[in-house]
Amino acid sequence: MGEPLITNKFAARRYEQCQSTKILLVVDSIRLMDFSVFLAKSEYLYPKPSKQMNTKILMMITALFLGLIGVTLAFMPQEVAVFLNMGSNQYTELATQLLGALYLGFAMLNWMAKDNLMGGIYGKPVAMGNLMHFVVGAFALLKMLSNITLHWEYMVAFTVLYMIFALCFVFVFVNHPKEKTEN
Repeated sequence: MGEPLITNKFAARRYEQCQSTKILLVVDSIRLMDFSVFLAKSEYLYPKPSKQMNTKILMMITALFLGLIGVTLAFMPQEVAVFLNMGSNQYTELATQLLGALYLGFAMLNWMAKDNLMGGIYGKPVAMGNLMHFVVGAFALLKMLSNITLHWEYMVAFTVLYMIFALCFVFVFVNHPKEKTEN
């Protein structure tokens, strides 16, 4: 039996690699299998997503959550400072209002992106921004919980919400988006 007939460069390189490891994929004992067709049809390289999520609801809930926090911080900075016992001065008010503006901006981003595909390579910047915000926020809140004495029940609820949103965006980030179906 002679050398198999190799029809393309990719298959030739693959044949040489297979020769060194003694793995031969020969079709009809004459031709090497066309690996480009094999790879294009391979379910191992391009698996079908097993779990999908409709992210519109998640984006709407996070937009409303962040918007509520943003409105509260931006338009009631003195009340928030008194409630959290931070002391009320012009710098605290300014920092609170700027933080509220950030939350409102993020809420608007989520609300406007709610109809887009999220996850995979689609909507990756929005998914990554949300993922980072909620994961880092959850870790910061978890760290703070051990030292807090004032209004701890609110902070526990806030931490749990952040952790839930963080897990949801981890799921969105690592899975493929659910395709839109047109009626």
